[in-house]
Amino acid sequence: MGSCGFVGVQHAMPYGGLRHLLPKDIICNISKTNLFTLATICIFEPKRKIAMRIKSLLNSKKVIAGDGVHLRELVNAHNDPGFSGRYSLAEAILPVGLSSTPHRLHTSELYFVISGRAMMHIDDEVEELKSGDAVEIPPNAVQWVDNREGSEPFVFLCIVDPAWRAEDEEIL
Repeated sequence: MGSCGFVGVQHAMPYGGLRHLLPKDIICNISKTNLFTLATICIFEPKRKIAMRIKSLLNSKKVIAGDGVHLRELVNAHNDPGFSGRYSLAEAILPVGLSSTPHRLHTSELYFVISGRAMMHIDDEVEELKSGDAVEIPPNAVQWVDNREGSEPFVFLCIVDPAWRAEDEEIL
């Protein structure tokens, strides 16, 4: 008997068997004489258990960010000890008639538009964003969103990688 991952299971079941059912991160004890026991151990004894974590936007604190956007942060690798990712995720709302303040992040950012239409400015480029659009904002690019001509709030998700920190943002 010894411990094995996916490779060991292939050797224990050379003709196919159940190896296609076993994830690569499973650890199990090999028994060359009892394949039923092997399959049972491998399927029901995973190496680690991952707990599902759900966070509600309704429980996230509303703030007005340095660029003037209304923000609710869901997760941030820097201040959420249970979060295993390296990014941050926030909902942003830019009310009708306003534009955000030009700023830059020293990290990568991605916006995904939930609702509304607004003009996205990245360095010297300007494009309209609408519901369902995503835009990548490279590190150190000057960026801002203009909803002065909009007819509804501009609602979008912000993903920052690595996670947002105040010292990585420069308001211009």
